[in-house]
Amino acid sequence: MIMASDANNLIQKRNLWKFLKMVQVQNRPVFKIMAGVPTSVIWIDILERDTNKTIQVLSISEFIEQLHTLPTKGAVYRINQRTYSLPDEEYDISAGESLFTASCREQLTLQILPSMLFYLCYQKVKARAPNFLECMEDIKKYKLTRKDMERLTPYISECNKQLIDKL
Repeated sequence: MIMASDANNLIQKRNLWKFLKMVQVQNRPVFKIMAGVPTSVIWIDILERDTNKTIQVLSISEFIEQLHTLPTKGAVYRINQRTYSLPDEEYDISAGESLFTASCREQLTLQILPSMLFYLCYQKVKARAPNFLECMEDIKKYKLTRKDMERLTPYISECNKQLIDKL
């Protein structure tokens, strides 16, 4: 049961939409990636406010496409994302995988996004595929421009380097 004091901090549809617009304005390349990844990487749960029962699970792009038809009253939202952080030296590289769930408004911050990008890099390295965003297929998939790539490349390159060094 949700306490009245906690209810004021839960994520409403408008809060999530404001957050996504903020990401789009402040870091458009990351927003494009968020909107293009599958629900196995980042997803939104819509829950019944009273029972906490899942009503619907959506990708970021589905949330945006269906925004005007999604419930507002009696529903709360949660955003989930796969994350990665490099584990300590003594741990296996796969020990850095985790799941972050934002269920209250204060958790909707740009600080949650770099670990999602690191996760995408990790997945490519783990699969022994070309590094994340180092092949045209990835760039086209996320509709990234040259300017987007200029902004992303330093961070993504550093993530890839750390992962390869760890292996």
